[in-house]
Amino acid sequence: MLKINLEPHARVHWLESHKTLRVEWLKLHMSTERFQEIAGQALRVLQEHKGSIWLADSYNSEGVFSQEIQSFMHGDDMTNFARQAGLRMILSVMPKQAGLASLSTKKWTKEAENRGDYIVQQFPDLDTCLNWVDEQTLS
Repeated sequence: MLKINLEPHARVHWLESHKTLRVEWLKLHMSTERFQEIAGQALRVLQEHKGSIWLADSYNSEGVFSQEIQSFMHGDDMTNFARQAGLRMILSVMPKQAGLASLSTKKWTKEAENRGDYIVQQFPDLDTCLNWVDEQTLS
């Protein structure tokens, strides 16, 4: 279910059947302030639903996040806010096109994994990702 339309940059969905927040990234070129606004609204949805899974869906995304945004993503402020909101798992759906967006997504996902604050997984598409989530809840 679409919760917040933040086009042209993102759409925020709450997937009730998976208890998962899905941030569908569209255009990744934006100001750090705009990214912070989107992340803040998304984390509030996660908190509102008492969720713990953030699905960063970059499948149809264009462009790359700036270095400043990537630094913010992995900084202590964002990590602390995410932890307080209940985030425990970050799932990433890779862009369908190989290229800079794909490399950028791999980079920030690897950095999130290296921090060790969350369970981090990458997937080629949304269906594979959601099937994985289903398998985790059955385990």
